[in-house]
Amino acid sequence: PSLLGMYRLAIFFVTWLSLSTGTLFQGELPTAEEQDFRLFVGKFAYDFREEIGQTVGEAILKIKRLGPPISRSDTGSQTDQPRLYFVLYDDERSHWKRVKRDWASRTCRDLKEAASLSTEIDLAAPEKEVEVKINIREHVRIRFWYFAFVGCQLSKTELPVHFEVHALNSKWTWQQEFSMDHMGIFVVYLVFVVVIPAALLCTVLASSSDDEVPRRDHPYVRLLLLSYGIFWASCVFFLLHYGFFAHDGMGSRRLRFLAVLSCIIASCTIFFIVLLASTGFAISTAIMPNKRVYLGAIALVGGLNGYLELHAETATDLSSKLYGLQSTPGLMSLVVKMFMTCWFAFSIRGTHEAERDDRRRHFYKVLGVSYTVWLLHVPVTVLVCFMLAPYMRYKVVIIIDLVALFLGHFWLSNLLLGRQTPLTAENTFSLRDDFDEFGYKASCSDGAELGFTGLQG
Repeated sequence: PSLLGMYRLAIFFVTWLSLSTGTLFQGELPTAEEQDFRLFVGKFAYDFREEIGQTVGEAILKIKRLGPPISRSDTGSQTDQPRLYFVLYDDERSHWKRVKRDWASRTCRDLKEAASLSTEIDLAAPEKEVEVKINIREHVRIRFWYFAFVGCQLSKTELPVHFEVHALNSKWTWQQEFSMDHMGIFVVYLVFVVVIPAALLCTVLASSSDDEVPRRDHPYVRLLLLSYGIFWASCVFFLLHYGFFAHDGMGSRRLRFLAVLSCIIASCTIFFIVLLASTGFAISTAIMPNKRVYLGAIALVGGLNGYLELHAETATDLSSKLYGLQSTPGLMSLVVKMFMTCWFAFSIRGTHEAERDDRRRHFYKVLGVSYTVWLLHVPVTVLVCFMLAPYMRYKVVIIIDLVALFLGHFWLSNLLLGRQTPLTAENTFSLRDDFDEFGYKASCSDGAELGFTGLQG
């Protein structure tokens, strides 16, 4: 019976994962009252071939009219007739860059003339479903192509129309569903799915190496192990999402949401550990100064940062944005992280000056220098990415973020469990009866006996 129950659970889980609206370009044309409309669909980076005239990819358009055919008047000029165009723009100055800034105010004629390619969709035809295959040829460089619909003289009664745009990089076999700015992301997450458990195993072994000091019971070590697990789960979710994406070009929005959320939790957990350690709590003292205010501020800053990162990752952004850090929520998240960096540097400086124990002073010094540099990786990433080709920026941001988060976990493991660890039997939480509610020996009334100096309340 237990095996049958596990089988049913697995079937339910796979079914739940497969119910995704996906990242494939699909939707319905707008039903606004205006006769002219424009709808940006998405962008896709195609590869190139040096041979002129060779196809590097394709865009497959499927149109399904949900209502009756539109009627056209036999009188009047052709420009007054209702028409629908599927337009493609490359990233040249004379095409997409020409219309993107004043996209909403451009006329139907302007948008059509600036397009690299335009295809008219005949909504007056008796067929309700139309499929158009467009071959993309590029021999100069990797280039972004932008897809949009432009309606001229179309009214609300002549819609709705369902559309689906499927872009393919036919040169890349099993990765043909990926845009060039996402090419290779699957392999990156596969590497981290293998590497993270190895680092987690080393951390577990190091926390259990000394029987006299139960370091695994320390709250920082517990949080670190939990963060490792969440970080690994995030990479697994991303790997599954991109695995589905390689198969159908859609992936799973639910998996991607779980992956982004898990990554945010893991990142905020490291922030939480580092900021708490900067006050000396659970290392030099059992009392946190202004506990409610401090924890409330950490929750506020961490929650705001998490919300901004989640919004930047999941919200549909304007076509001119290449990755999350170029969007408004991404920039706000950057400001929050800079605030957290200044807060950490100020706090660790005061703790280091108040500490008298040489080992803990060395720990605070290394912690302050290393994690100040670690927290500054975000603005450095932004500066580096502006020097790269547009199609490389997204991958560079993802790789740097993953490497930085992994190094943040690994280095914190080394600081807490290495040779210069500040964790001792006196400041390690335990379930033994001779420890008080804070995890410190109840028999000790003077913090100086435990090495607590300066910060004792």
